[in-house]
Amino acid sequence: MSNPARIFLAAATLLVSAPALSASFEEGTHYTVVAEEPSAEPQVMEFFSYGCGGCFMFDSWFQRMKAAVGENVDIQYIPADFGGGFWTPAQELFLVMDALGLREQLHDEAFEFIHGERNPITAASARRFMAQHGVSEEEYDKVRNSFAVHVKEQRYDQLTKRYRIRHTPTVIVNEKYEIDHTKLAGPEEFVELVQYLLKNP
Repeated sequence: MSNPARIFLAAATLLVSAPALSASFEEGTHYTVVAEEPSAEPQVMEFFSYGCGGCFMFDSWFQRMKAAVGENVDIQYIPADFGGGFWTPAQELFLVMDALGLREQLHDEAFEFIHGERNPITAASARRFMAQHGVSEEEYDKVRNSFAVHVKEQRYDQLTKRYRIRHTPTVIVNEKYEIDHTKLAGPEEFVELVQYLLKNP
């Protein structure tokens, strides 16, 4: 069976079983309501950082969820910056990759460079990583300091404050529900909960 067929079959199985499992999800335990009104369209946001070890471990859960919910759901990565440490250079790396149209291509490589190869994320190591992928330090700095990148940086910081994000990874569904993935048994249950919340605006 081809890989796309496997993904389709897995997603179909999850959709069929969702009603039975949704009964075990409890507000206040598995998720919290953080806003009264949901987004106009189905949406999932992950507040994360490439420098966050927990985000590195959680990424396989998030990727499985993306494959299961399909293209009709708006999936967004929000690079959080709490200031100091790895937060700012990790956000800058995301912003530059995204502006250059390389984020999806280099997403896994960025995590592997930082956590798999044990390169602490700093301004210098971010430039070194991008240089390995054909982006000079001069181009990196030019993109980083562009107006378009500053606008996106402000938007991400505003979203982080709006949802009172205090740790990563944090997943917000439909701009209304915050998931506590630490209360879930594994990635399958995470997928089920996201699907459940997407259907319950």
